[in-house]
Amino acid sequence: MGLLPDLLHESIRERHWNDIRFEVKEEFNQNSDEFNLEKVFELELNKHANMIGELADHARKQLKIENSLNEIKYMWEEDPATNLEIVKERSRADNEEYYKITSTENIFVVIEEHTQALS
Repeated sequence: MGLLPDLLHESIRERHWNDIRFEVKEEFNQNSDEFNLEKVFELELNKHANMIGELADHARKQLKIENSLNEIKYMWEEDPATNLEIVKERSRADNEEYYKITSTENIFVVIEEHTQALS
């Protein structure tokens, strides 16, 4: 029975449960102790297995995108690979201090990878 793995998949979010409620035209709380196999059959969710299967497939794809976005966010906010290499130098003309980015290659590589991942 493919329905149960679809209903139990980690990618199913509240918005997906709302779609299921709309489809079956019944209110239920999927987080309650009363939501069990008997309740699944009482709600006749098995009659909506195709819709739930498609919804679960979309949810899995959405989770994959969500995870990719979280990885990208982590990389830009916390990963040392995206840190700019900055050195302090002095101007030859007036000996004034300034900061110079020594290498941007790592940033361009990351931007290219993330652009490709997002597309």
